[in-house]
Amino acid sequence: MKIGILADTHNNIDNTRWALDQLQAAGAERLLHCGDLTTPQMIEMFRGWDVAFVFGNMDTHNRDKLKATAASMDGMRGISQTYTDVIDGVRVAMCHGHEVEPFREFTQSGDYDLVCYGHTHTREDRQEGRTRIVNPGALGSRQVGNWSCAVFDTQTGELRFILRSE
Repeated sequence: MKIGILADTHNNIDNTRWALDQLQAAGAERLLHCGDLTTPQMIEMFRGWDVAFVFGNMDTHNRDKLKATAASMDGMRGISQTYTDVIDGVRVAMCHGHEVEPFREFTQSGDYDLVCYGHTHTREDRQEGRTRIVNPGALGSRQVGNWSCAVFDTQTGELRFILRSE
């Protein structure tokens, strides 16, 4: 199964639409959004996807509206501070990364195969013990030409960053 990973969309509709098109073309069946949606309208863009969201530091002012929007849509796994699941045999944890403790617990416990986070707007793919740590980069950053998302294959372990250069 392929999992699409996004973060830090910051209400950038064009880049988010681009990323969803890219992830669909790559065969993603599930999506993980690592926080900083910023508005409930962003959640609506994910209609029809099997997706889980976590709150980012830029989501605090719209927290209740984001929760209500996610709860009202079919296929949404909701939005929370952190998210854990087993996806096609892969133990997954997700947080935004601005809070040190959940991130540290997820990456150092050895309980997860894949930990996804955002916040830094910097792509990362590294191994720490048995845990793979992934930051897909940002889609809402002002860094033109540095926007990205990622797709992870649960069967092969391959991670591919998808870059938008325009």
